[in-house]
Amino acid sequence: MAEPLLEVRELHKHYPVRGGVFSRTMGTVRAVAGVSLSVASMVGFITLAGISVRNGILKVSHYITLMRFEGESFDQKMIIRGSLERLSPVLMTALVTAFALAPLLFEAEQPGT
Repeated sequence: MAEPLLEVRELHKHYPVRGGVFSRTMGTVRAVAGVSLSVASMVGFITLAGISVRNGILKVSHYITLMRFEGESFDQKMIIRGSLERLSPVLMTALVTAFALAPLLFEAEQPGT
């Protein structure tokens, strides 16, 4: 039987991701308060939030893997190592998403595009 990815005693390691999701959501709401949004900009905000959450979850999952299989302790050295190891995939995901959403940015004012 496979081990669970997250055990009850490891829940505290996900608080930074949860807090980051909340702060990004509140920052987005404050930035667009009182501004009329197009469908394209709403799609962009939803996509941005999804990519941010996914990247945060993958980083925490990588931290847990480092602790479980490589015997690392949960300290600043391990967080720096894990973040540097995940930097390339996170940047690739963010850049590809930005390129994919570029048509929405440049054609947002034209209906039907």
